[in-house]
Amino acid sequence: MTTLLIVDDEWLIREGLLKTIPWSEWGINVLGAASNGKEAASLIALHEPDILLTDIRMAGMDGLALMEHCSERYPDMKSIILTGHNEFEYAQKALKLGARDLLLKPTDEDELRTTMEKILGELETDRSEKKDIISLLTREVVSHPANENIARLKDYFTPSPPFGFVIVDLKESCEEITDHYTDFAHLNISADPYKLELLIYNITDSRSWPHHIESLLSTLKPQTAGVSSVSELITDWSRLYEEAKWAIEQTDLANECGYTLYQSTQYTVDITKAVHYIDSNFNLQLSQAELADYFHISTSQFSKLFKQLTGKNFVDYITDKRLTEAKRLLRETSLKTYEIAVKVGYTDSRYFSQTFKKKCGVTPKEYRKQED
Repeated sequence: MTTLLIVDDEWLIREGLLKTIPWSEWGINVLGAASNGKEAASLIALHEPDILLTDIRMAGMDGLALMEHCSERYPDMKSIILTGHNEFEYAQKALKLGARDLLLKPTDEDELRTTMEKILGELETDRSEKKDIISLLTREVVSHPANENIARLKDYFTPSPPFGFVIVDLKESCEEITDHYTDFAHLNISADPYKLELLIYNITDSRSWPHHIESLLSTLKPQTAGVSSVSELITDWSRLYEEAKWAIEQTDLANECGYTLYQSTQYTVDITKAVHYIDSNFNLQLSQAELADYFHISTSQFSKLFKQLTGKNFVDYITDKRLTEAKRLLRETSLKTYEIAVKVGYTDSRYFSQTFKKKCGVTPKEYRKQED
């Protein structure tokens, strides 16, 4: 929703604008109201509203000084001036500073609505044009990550300090995606002659980004998708794109639906570490979700990579490890069945015996008797 900040030093006007105008019906979210330019400048820096509705004459920093302060810092923000009948000279200066319209006090609701409709139309046009420019420049950066191309892109797109970027390659066009995932979806571009949808995400949280991607894909339900590894450099976008294409090809080759995560060296190392840890600690109550979280990947991604590396799913791998050790203890010690169950990680000896028979074909007692 389009955001608005109101600035006026008269309490009655501020409250009237806040409480009597049906902003939400017009598709506008009022962020708040400031009583002077200095206070407004702080709120603008914090929230970066789309529209500034400000009085001209105020103590301290007036409306003109506020507009001058914002003109270079927030070039996309639209300013509307509230002015009195005897402030024509101030109004002229406001127009020179880029004010989109002037409204006389006291403000007429119909006139205000007409002005806001015009501004909303301008904002929509600006956003559409900016999106097209960003898409074009992004394709250039992905194809040719030269410094001049990156510099041109940064004129329109300045990411917040990220953990890194990840690229998702989809076969279906999902243009609505950035509307629903604006927290982390910054760019949405069409790529190559097959019109694959290429999504580039600015990731700000190293631990939660896989869950975001997983949530996104489970909502969109694409037939196939490929997910790259993560890089903090825009210069790596070309490589990430190749990784995403590789990942989607693996899903196609397997004739599966869903998505494939690019297996970077880092993930392979992490999963190897996880296997070594399980080998040494299979007697503990291990959680696949906790291990996945420790290695900063989602549970489903951990499960997929774990099976690719070991050939077994997580539960079967631990069960086999536990039963192998249980067999050794049955052969080489005189420990009772319940004692062995505890030593290999089972808190319920009955469940241990049931699992043992299901996997080995005999009960622990029968196995010991056979070995003796």
